[in-house]
This record gives sequence, structure tokens and C-alpha cells, in this order.
Amino acid sequence: MKLTELAQEELGLTFIGRGFDVRVAAPFNRSIEDGLQKVAEECVKHCPTMALVFAEKKASARPVAEAILRQTADGGCQ
Repeated sequence: MKLTELAQEELGLTFIGRGFDVRVAAPFNRSIEDGLQKVAEECVKHCPTMALVFAEKKASARPVAEAILRQTADGGCQ
């Protein structure tokens, strides 16, 4: 989340929920694509838990410029 702040992303990422149900997502029910317009690749690269990964198209198996959050036991990237 700090990377999105430093890059001055319009939306960025934030914590959604409380307690055990907290997750990281773009605010205002927006998509991760909307939240990571400038620094998606950098966020994926620096995510210590691998909770933030690039999606792959099944037809070509190439990484696309779209990040997805994968839920993990430790709550994902912070």
C-alpha cells in the first residue's frame, strides 16, 4: 500500500473489513486494475507473501498487465 501512496495512485489499495475478515483491495468496490494504474508490476514484485500475482490468460499462458489478489492464511500483502 505504501508503493501506491508514493506513486500517487488515484485509488491505490486499502484494508477492507475488520478483525479476521480484513483483506487488501481497492477502495469503493473498485477493481484491482482501477487501484493499481501506475505501480501494479512494482507491487507484485515487492509483495512478500505472493498474495499479489499477475493473472494469466489460459489461451496463451502469457502474463497480462492485470493484478489479482489471492487470499492467504496470513491475510495477504500489506
